Amino acid sequence: MQNNEKKKLNKPPNWMEKIGGYMLDSKESTNKDGLLVYFNPTFDEELNDSGNGFKAVVPRSLIRRVMFACHGHSLSGHAGISKTIHRTKQIYYWPKMSRHIRVYVRSCQHCQQYKPNQ
Repeated sequence: MQNNEKKKLNKPPNWMEKIGGYMLDSKESTNKDGLLVYFNPTFDEELNDSGNGFKAVVPRSLIRRVMFACHGHSLSGHAGISKTIHRTKQIYYWPKMSRHIRVYVRSCQHCQQYKPNQ
């Protein structure tokens, strides 16, 4: 095997090429400004041609901001775990989403302070 062939075999794949089919509004697979989407329908109605089953994939660096927007923001109303998971899954996707939201809501200072005793 020649030296150039060995370099090609050891070269990691270009991740932008791999995710090209999942980029929304991207004319080329190398467009880094496109939105990464994931088809994850939460209802049977989202399986039709409306495109509602596509969710925005949230990078790790923005997960806490998204959880705040769906739970802690004043317009979100500090809903419980199940409502926050449901609301978030309608728009966003990231791996282990339910677990992250469960931990976030359980550790919410506002909810702990005003949670009624049961």
